[in-house]
Amino acid sequence: MVGQAFTVPGVERVVASTMAVNVASRQVLERVGFALARSWVEEWAEPIPGWEQGEVEYVLGRDPTHASQG
Repeated sequence: MVGQAFTVPGVERVVASTMAVNVASRQVLERVGFALARSWVEEWAEPIPGWEQGEVEYVLGRDPTHASQG
């Protein structure tokens, strides 16, 4: 899916997010080349376990040296 995104003219980066507590998803993102860009915590109307650890955003750029630039 990521490879296909970069075949679209104008697409310079792909962004993915998950809960910080979701270690397995984070490992997959890192394994395929995504870099951690930011983290944050927000309150939810119906929180699920782990919400207090926040969310994380990963970025993969077409040019890996500029992955987190927006």
